[in-house]
Amino acid sequence: NGATDEIATTGNVLLDSGGAIGSSTNRIEMTGVNTMAARSVTSQYLAQTSGSLTVGTVAALTPGDTALDIAATSGSGMVTTGAAQTLSLTVVAGNLNVANDIDALATGDLHLASGTGAVATTGAAKLIANTLRVDAANSSTLNNANTVNTVAANVTGAGQGFEFTNVGSFA
Repeated sequence: NGATDEIATTGNVLLDSGGAIGSSTNRIEMTGVNTMAARSVTSQYLAQTSGSLTVGTVAALTPGDTALDIAATSGSGMVTTGAAQTLSLTVVAGNLNVANDIDALATGDLHLASGTGAVATTGAAKLIANTLRVDAANSSTLNNANTVNTVAANVTGAGQGFEFTNVGSFA
């Protein structure tokens, strides 16, 4: 949360952490990223400050340095392997498109936001979380086989709506 984006590119970004990615008080800020995938053991706090963003599949790049102690692997969606964690992704100016699953496990919290656009799932992408909060300016559609216990949505644009499909009952 500073004056400089931590990641600036016109390409794709794959983040992989044995701990957290960002924090509630210091998000990892990106600009110009087309497609992003992230996996972590604990929480993720990310923001795209400029341009629309797709949560999708990103191929790993293997550098010429053979001294790496772990092999790079491709990733898709946003995933945490730790129970009761938070996945939070904000697009400040643009749309947030979810093309691959976002999985906060059944015990985690998920917050998706678009300051000037919509939040939408595409293809078969689904959301898995204990709680889901969506903030958007435009109509947002999340109509896949989602598994969420509690949903809250705030769509601020005049005449805009919110659609959500859940495979189970709400808590």
